[in-house]
Amino acid sequence: MRARSKAERIEAADGPEQVRNAPSVSASLPLHAGTRSLLPRLLDLPWPPLFLLMASLGLAALKRPPIAGIDTPALAAAWEIVRSDHWLLWHEAGGRAGEAAPLLAWLIALGWSAFGVGIAWPWLLCAIALSAALLLTRRLAQRLWPQRADAGALAGWLFAGSAGVLLLGPAITPDGLGAGLAAGGLLGLVIAAGGRRRGWVLFAGCLSLLLLALGASGVAVLLAPALAGPAWARTEERRSWLGWYGSLLLAATAAALPALWLHQAAGDIGGWMVATDGPSLVPLLAFPLFFYPWPFWPRLWRSARRQSNFLGDGGVRLCLIALLALLAGFVAEGSGPGRLLLASPAICAVTARLLAGRLPGRADFHAGIPALPLALLGALPIAINTVPWAQLAGRARELAGVELPIWIADVGVGGAMIVLGGTFLLIQGTPRQMLSRVAHLALLPTVLVAAVAWEMAGALGSTLDPGPMAARLSALQSQQVPVAVFGDPSDYAFAGRLERPLPQLVSIPEALAWARAHPDGAALAPLRGSVLHLQRQPTYAAPQGASWVALWPAGELIASDGAVLEEPR
Repeated sequence: MRARSKAERIEAADGPEQVRNAPSVSASLPLHAGTRSLLPRLLDLPWPPLFLLMASLGLAALKRPPIAGIDTPALAAAWEIVRSDHWLLWHEAGGRAGEAAPLLAWLIALGWSAFGVGIAWPWLLCAIALSAALLLTRRLAQRLWPQRADAGALAGWLFAGSAGVLLLGPAITPDGLGAGLAAGGLLGLVIAAGGRRRGWVLFAGCLSLLLLALGASGVAVLLAPALAGPAWARTEERRSWLGWYGSLLLAATAAALPALWLHQAAGDIGGWMVATDGPSLVPLLAFPLFFYPWPFWPRLWRSARRQSNFLGDGGVRLCLIALLALLAGFVAEGSGPGRLLLASPAICAVTARLLAGRLPGRADFHAGIPALPLALLGALPIAINTVPWAQLAGRARELAGVELPIWIADVGVGGAMIVLGGTFLLIQGTPRQMLSRVAHLALLPTVLVAAVAWEMAGALGSTLDPGPMAARLSALQSQQVPVAVFGDPSDYAFAGRLERPLPQLVSIPEALAWARAHPDGAALAPLRGSVLHLQRQPTYAAPQGASWVALWPAGELIASDGAVLEEPR
């Protein structure tokens, strides 16, 4: 028989029993051991991908305003805590803030009480959470596959080089916290499978915080692999599994106690524990784009095709169970793309398992195919800017029956030039080592981050900023003018530093009743129809996000019988 290669011996050694009886990480040497090159040794450290992640998040957040509906719920909830000086009244902010889980709002308010109110601390908090998620994902891969010494380094680069992580990471949402807690909880399960009780302590702590950060929607990433322990952490002793499920019951009970206490202390405060918008396929459709460029890299699929007994690996089954349970839950509840951050530790770890241990390849232009979607995306703004916006919006309304978001008109060609130029430079690289190739591809999403930052510094950022309208509302409040919002009032609470929460109007009859009760008041609502053909004159109008918003005097609402709030026919 021929002697087996090193890669084949490593492949054969990876099995389900490795999760429970794994040797130390030092059992095998890195693939670059014995080389004199400094670059492979540098890329194997945790700090380069961490620096790339922090630099990209900082660049993305540099000129990015708080975006209504994304950043504003957590900011409004935290502002309500600081304004009312009561830690259980975050839901009084109304709108989406009233339906948000409290952990992120508490952490933001805690930082504001120490450093003062501002936008820097929330963004720094989210960056710290994602940095912890990267380090824990790296440690998870090292713990699952100690024979593959480069698995941890690859997992770190895969995490830092995912487009969704870099673009949605600066958003002030609990998803970044969820990514770190998911990675920590999975690591706790692996440690517990090795017979160490501290793993259950870590698992219970992460599960409890995850419940306070996201409600019940995010706990599937930890509960599913815990309940399916026999499927990935194989053991022959039935007594061990009785102890496993007993420990799981104790850990889950302890994790649920803080949420149950909060529900009792704060009362029935809405749907933050179990929130759903109905089934949606958006998470599945966004999945390959979220983890760009990795699904578009042919080398990854060649490595997957060459795997033997891939599903026989206990660590792979652990990650796949967590991933599938999470995606099923997100599809069922209609979660947005940002919630895929919770899937990042599992998908990056299992992808690192596919790539780890591979020998150096030939010096080819391996970034060419992954760069194609980015190049096409860079050409899109150029094509859009060749057509007048009014004509483009009219054609979309006429042919597809949809209203294009107005922020598309503010996307210039500067960001497109950054994307095309950066992509051209990156495809020239020809590294041979697998770790160097992954680090090289991880730079592709940073080009997209730089382009978005460039656009945010211009008209696009001004269109998405709720600050100007929030300043108007704050001025009206200071003049004791009654103000209400036909929409989500939490979009303006933090940006305007409002003295009291705004009433929310959810229907036209309710808006008319409010206007009659407050004849000297004003109501903020989306501006229906064209701004070029106004039937009535609002007090103030401004572009915000996908459409215009207008401030209507109560008299105009009554005179039009609510027609200014209706969708145009």
